[in-house]
Amino acid sequence: LILSMFFLLFTVTIQAQDDGMIDKKANELLRAYQAEVGLTIEQATEFHKAIKHYLMKRKEVKSMDASAQDKASMLKDVSAMENKAMVTILDMKQMKAYKKMKKELQPI
Repeated sequence: LILSMFFLLFTVTIQAQDDGMIDKKANELLRAYQAEVGLTIEQATEFHKAIKHYLMKRKEVKSMDASAQDKASMLKDVSAMENKAMVTILDMKQMKAYKKMKKELQPI
């Protein structure tokens, strides 16, 4: 019983650390994009949520037991889904700046 509780606590702690690291990375990306893309406060909130969501998706893909080729394909799919999500948040000018920066900040 004690061992089970320790394992559960350890798992929750690791998950919280992972979530914290993803949130930190999402904040860093938000700051980097903010300067060039020119997000409004409302856009920044939605942008952060989307970035965090797709960082988690990328992490899931990278931790999968799959071939490097399959992972690369899945990561491209995640990137495409992220772009589609951003279309609902950004205007056309912002989207152009985002895509240009994304190649540097979030390579596949």
